[in-house]
Amino acid sequence: QQYLSNSKYLIESKFYGEKEAINKNKTEEQKSLNRRVDVIFWTNYALAQKKKKPQIYTFAPNRTIEFTAAEGTKIKIPANSLVYEEGGQVPLGDIQIEITEFYSMMDIIDNKLATISNGQLLISDGMINIEASRNGKDLRLQGGATMEVGFAEREENDGFGLYYANANNNGDIACLLYTSPR
Repeated sequence: QQYLSNSKYLIESKFYGEKEAINKNKTEEQKSLNRRVDVIFWTNYALAQKKKKPQIYTFAPNRTIEFTAAEGTKIKIPANSLVYEEGGQVPLGDIQIEITEFYSMMDIIDNKLATISNGQLLISDGMINIEASRNGKDLRLQGGATMEVGFAEREENDGFGLYYANANNNGDIACLLYTSPR
């Protein structure tokens, strides 16, 4: 291992060879894909600090909510499916839905986002964050309710899975593979 550091960055080199292949190494093409350099930059220095601003939409919760966000994400939530986080009641009056889309690598890097599952870094083709509230009180989908999400430029069977993220008490985010209840 080799280290190079200054007050802004820590650079670490690790050599994995064949023990962490991303392909089976059976064909020349698979072998060529395993000959790679993975570069991951870790920094506590804010390169851009461009926290991306969410898009905010207002809806009546007693009607089906359906919209397309600025970068192409399509959302559909059935009527009366959003309830208060505490108490579980359907809100009376308009609600706000905030959506932030991260489809470019620059958005992901600028906002210091990462996708990790079981301690392994995932390759991401983008991510979104959706939050709902009424008068500053958080809302969630009630039990049994589903939300349809269509991603911009996503093709069926493209090799990417749908993950949802949970943060632990340390602020670390773990991504878990979503499996349809159907």
